[in-house]
Amino acid sequence: MTIYVGIDWDQKAAVFAAGQPGQTISWRGEVPLSTQKVEDWMRALKTRFPDEEEFCVAIERGLPLWERLFQHVGCTVFSVDPNRAKAFANSVNASGAKSDRADAQVLFALAQTPAVRRHALPPTNDLHNALWRAVKRHERLAKDITRITNRIRARLVEVFAGIEISSLRRAWVVKLLTAIPTAFHAQQLSGEQLAELLAGLRMREKTRSQLHVSIQKASHQLLPREAAVIAEEIRGWVCDLQRAESQLKEVETQTDELLAERSESVATLTSVKGIGKGLCARLIALYFLSPDAGSHRDGASIRIGASPVTVQSGAKSRWKERQPQVKMRRSAPVIGRQAVYLLGMQAIRHLRWAKAQYQYLRAKGKGHGTALRSVTRSLLRILTALWKSGKDYDELRYINALKSKGVVWAAQL
Repeated sequence: MTIYVGIDWDQKAAVFAAGQPGQTISWRGEVPLSTQKVEDWMRALKTRFPDEEEFCVAIERGLPLWERLFQHVGCTVFSVDPNRAKAFANSVNASGAKSDRADAQVLFALAQTPAVRRHALPPTNDLHNALWRAVKRHERLAKDITRITNRIRARLVEVFAGIEISSLRRAWVVKLLTAIPTAFHAQQLSGEQLAELLAGLRMREKTRSQLHVSIQKASHQLLPREAAVIAEEIRGWVCDLQRAESQLKEVETQTDELLAERSESVATLTSVKGIGKGLCARLIALYFLSPDAGSHRDGASIRIGASPVTVQSGAKSRWKERQPQVKMRRSAPVIGRQAVYLLGMQAIRHLRWAKAQYQYLRAKGKGHGTALRSVTRSLLRILTALWKSGKDYDELRYINALKSKGVVWAAQL
């Protein structure tokens, strides 16, 4: 049986109304905005309804902290649009009377309607929340590093003409740009000082010779004041780059510690060639720690955006029956859609069946994205089965299963 709770909140506390479906409200009260108080409230709710298995909370959107707190204590949260709640309240209370107690009662009734279940937020736990935040922070820092690197590289093209640096994340590059951010600054050093500086940097001879040529040509490019401004700009970017890289390492360490709590499951997922800890962390944070993980073979595909959606308007046109259009699922989070691409590309590189499936779909005229998402869906079904069984991946066994079912593109494997 399910217990429904209507929540009317403000910035300090929330008024609630709880009860069983189809019955009158059996418990009312108020809970302060505090993690400890909400946990105490949840324990009291379970004590009052000891035989119930699911607790569903209907709450108006506006303060995400309330939603996260109720998810944290094990409730399924129905996030209700305020306009929908207002329209529903007007339909059941024509007088227009309003109070916190009445609003909680309206949300209690609204929680029992099928419409609000479309926006259900499942319960979460500390590991899930922490891993999800770590994954998102890792993504932001990686983007910051890429942006800063591109800025430095673009500026170096102007001030060190002709030099080719393959990676700005090398230690010698940071030392070089800190000491001589422009070729103008290099010319202010004596020959012995410049030779001593370059001798302490581990760089290729080709890069060293390019650097000497660039310094010699720099006299007609920058004036002292312009060089000083550019130097401060580049040194600032170098500091930002070092700071972002340091934070990225800390996040990766935190992610490894979180994954260690599910080490067996991580080992199972990473038994598939091409899936490392970074991609594994994304998948676990996006889907495999959710309460409904493994309940449907395509649940992971729907969650991260590998499964398409069908769009159709009207049954027939004037001349012929309308054909539905299959389009990419755009409701998935951006990190999920990125994981779809990474999973598909890694599968094509490392798994024989995935490469054969991709080539077969491309030969049939499917686009790159469509074929890639199809491969990813197949891989996610495998990963879901591995997560549930706890067994390591066996590619030969999967290929034999494809052949036994008469899959066309698997016949030559």
